[in-house]
Parts: sequence; structure tokens; C-alpha cells
Amino acid sequence: MFELEKNVDMPRKRGGRPEKYPFSQMEPGDSFFIPCEGDCAEVSRRVWDAGYRRFGRAAIGTRVTISQSGQRGVRVWRKD
Repeated sequence: MFELEKNVDMPRKRGGRPEKYPFSQMEPGDSFFIPCEGDCAEVSRRVWDAGYRRFGRAAIGTRVTISQSGQRGVRVWRKD
């Protein structure tokens, strides 16, 4: 039989790619701006994809808002 143990910390994941956008540091109401020189729609898609990977399919629309700005860039907000 195996003995069950409680309160044993899980090891942290090693390696992987560093987070490109600061989703993990954002609190509700925070935002960041990404200037874009070319196609802002492409930048929006890349940020949306990154948010999808971070929050998952069900939560991305409720947690992040992305809007193309008049300042020739994309602004990303954390909603919840």
C-alpha cells in the first residue's frame, strides 16, 4: 500500500518559455500598451492567443479586453 502524505509542496515547473506579456503580474483594472507599426489586428490576435493559453478558453473573454488604440497600438486590460 502507498502512504498518503499531506502538505507536501509540489516542485515548480522548470524551463519553458518566459511569459511575453505580463498577464501573471496584472491585477484587475491594470492595463498595458503595445505599440504596433504594422498590422495592429495581427498584434491583437497574438495577445489574444497568449491570453487564451494563460487563462483558458472559457475565461479569456471574461478576464481580458483588447482594443486597438488611436495611438497606433493595442491596449490590453485585465477585467476581473
